Amino acid sequence: MAGGKYGASNARKAAKNVVGDTPLPRWSPPPESECDPKGPPLTYNLSASTRIIQRTRRKDSRIVDYSVQHEGRWQGWDPIMRVDCAHSEVHAHRFFPRPERREVMRAIHSQDDVEETHQQSYDLVLDEVDKNERYWRDARD
Repeated sequence: MAGGKYGASNARKAAKNVVGDTPLPRWSPPPESECDPKGPPLTYNLSASTRIIQRTRRKDSRIVDYSVQHEGRWQGWDPIMRVDCAHSEVHAHRFFPRPERREVMRAIHSQDDVEETHQQSYDLVLDEVDKNERYWRDARD
């Protein structure tokens, strides 16, 4: 994905991930015990059978971890797509069509990276709602 929401071409991404010959360290969020008390997830109902759930963890009011998940209700709530920043990288899980696909979008090197990609991740999930819902509906039928 050269250019696009997550920024730079592969050459610029590679340059951003290295200082001299030394790779930049990856971000690790603080332990949950050091974070602010958890608030409830934000739920955006798109219809009676689909929603987006946004979860964030914060420390000193700054985002240190997040996930944005599109879900559909059939026999319970099914994950359709999720973007999160676990494992020190922003990545998308596309659960439909099967098998699940996982796409790494960028490495996380700092808390600034986490906050910078949070809105972009939400926008990506929202941009793909129609397409991913079609895949999910086709898989159920």
